[in-house]
Amino acid sequence: MISAFPRANITARNGCTPGVPTPYMIMCLELSVDRDVDLVFMEYTLNDGIDPMLFNNRIVMDMERLVRRVMDLPSQPAVVFMHVPTFGMANYPKGHEKNPENGTYTRFYETTEDAQTAISQYYDVQYLSLRTAMYRLAAHKGVEGFRWEDAFVDHHPGDHGHKIMADLAVNLIQRVALGLLMEPYSAADAEAANEPLPPPMYAGNTAPSSPMCLVGDAFRQLVILSEGFEYINEGTAIKPKPGYVATQPGSRLQLRVDTDRSAVGSPPDAMVHVYLHHLRSYEHMGTATITWHLVPRVANTSSRFPD
Repeated sequence: MISAFPRANITARNGCTPGVPTPYMIMCLELSVDRDVDLVFMEYTLNDGIDPMLFNNRIVMDMERLVRRVMDLPSQPAVVFMHVPTFGMANYPKGHEKNPENGTYTRFYETTEDAQTAISQYYDVQYLSLRTAMYRLAAHKGVEGFRWEDAFVDHHPGDHGHKIMADLAVNLIQRVALGLLMEPYSAADAEAANEPLPPPMYAGNTAPSSPMCLVGDAFRQLVILSEGFEYINEGTAIKPKPGYVATQPGSRLQLRVDTDRSAVGSPPDAMVHVYLHHLRSYEHMGTATITWHLVPRVANTSSRFPD
């Protein structure tokens, strides 16, 4: 986009966190998105996986809460979905000469991106689809440069796949610019852009009003006891994945979490949800038990410290 619009003052930030689904970003949005952002691209179709339900789809409901959180930022940013093929879709049918070992194959319709178009329509959010842009060229026509093997590394888009995604984004902005030449921005457009968020599409499906996300060094400050756990970075300097790791049975990690959210506007007696995110993608991983204890901060208060 920077090279496509050289006269525009564009600054970009990659706020992606590897390997996380939508619920993580609902809680941890502030770590990845600036409050004064103008345009946000979101892509979770791959990591969110599959839910075959058309109604009450958990992925759609999660995505609605994330969209509401982003659109409710002070700058009221524009939002664009960027859907990529789900796991196994960037492959050829079983028995195909390029899939002789009958590897994983997901059909065109086996994705939640179609169900998520209801969010696009309800909130007037644009969406781009790498699946739709590539599928016919890759699966049916085998056009060089658009074949699955040209654009993907395993089930993730590679460098060329991201170039195609970038072209989709640039094309969208160009079409908007051309549209504004034919129909200039009007008072009615400004009024629509400044409208408050409508009620949730799914009744009661609101985003948390005062989330708090603690990862990395901030999470380390919660630890009051560590027996057998080590804090290490399993990623790289560019793509860090810090966390506590234990390799011996009987290891213990004890945290102290302040659940008092009154300072950010929550009523003193409001329910507070505490989530603990953990890695589950490796093979041969162990199991753990989570217990907690409620400890009053002071007498006659509802604030508690679950350990």
